[in-house]
Amino acid sequence: HLLDLEIFRQVCQLQQSCQRMGLPIPVISVNISPVDFNSCDIVAEIEKIRNQYQIPSKYLKIEVLESVIVSAPDQLKEIIAQLHDLGYEIWMDDFGSGYSSMNNLKDFDFDLLKIDMAFLENFTENSQSKIIISEIVDMAKRLGIETLCEGIENRSQSDFLKEIGCQYQQGYLFAASMEPDELRNFLGEAGQQLENVSLSDYYSQIDRVNVLSNPTHSLAEQNSSLGENIDVPMAIVEKDGCSINYLYFNHALKRLLAIAENGQAVSAENLAKTPSVDKFLLEQMDRCQGKSQAISASYEEGGLHVKIRMRWLASQEKSSFVYIVTSEHYQE
Repeated sequence: HLLDLEIFRQVCQLQQSCQRMGLPIPVISVNISPVDFNSCDIVAEIEKIRNQYQIPSKYLKIEVLESVIVSAPDQLKEIIAQLHDLGYEIWMDDFGSGYSSMNNLKDFDFDLLKIDMAFLENFTENSQSKIIISEIVDMAKRLGIETLCEGIENRSQSDFLKEIGCQYQQGYLFAASMEPDELRNFLGEAGQQLENVSLSDYYSQIDRVNVLSNPTHSLAEQNSSLGENIDVPMAIVEKDGCSINYLYFNHALKRLLAIAENGQAVSAENLAKTPSVDKFLLEQMDRCQGKSQAISASYEEGGLHVKIRMRWLASQEKSSFVYIVTSEHYQE
């Protein structure tokens, strides 16, 4: 337990040094083990260190191996409740590594599942891992639990995880492990490219969208329509003033919009960037801003007639929406 607490202390010390240098405070996750439960009041010890360095709890995530559930289930429940009260998120580490049980998700209040990197071994286009990871993400979304996949090493793995709506990715595709000085240099160079932690709640609301279901339904409706996984054309868009950013664009929508216009193929990305499409989408965003129910609207462009259904997701400085294409036909 002394080693775990020393690691936690070094993490808070690193975060404090970044703050004093005017750098963004990095969000860091730290593991605790079953030994900690029996050797000390781990919650009190963690809080003592965090307060010493004056780091808000939102910058620290607590990871727990699934093996802890087997060895100290009652203690873990109490510790999770205490840590939640203090503002920490609790992550289940290495989900699927051998101890996995669906009862763990039913009986323990985890905020995030870290999907074990073993699922990405020998990852191919037709890999069975795709089915397993998709089902884990779908299940987690319905339970209101976020997902992170470890061990991302190439673009095809990353693209697949984006497509199924896995919220977070971790691996050497993005960065190798860093020494503290390297991390501080990275934070200084990245600057405004890093996500502002004050927007984490906003993006968390967007992340709750289950792109493996019908996202224009309310979350309650999505959860009650078990097994509804559909290949529906959809996008998640963000309104920033009068401009539109695409946060998510699935393959079904790309296939739909890859139409022929004047003898040339028009990609979904290019069609979506046309002023008329932007104007249409902005009008629909204004219509459903702040409403709990989805709205429907029709659009015509270049021989393509589509009907969309749009739902407002969240607002904080910017506003986000999800829409699906519910019907379409083409003019000859």
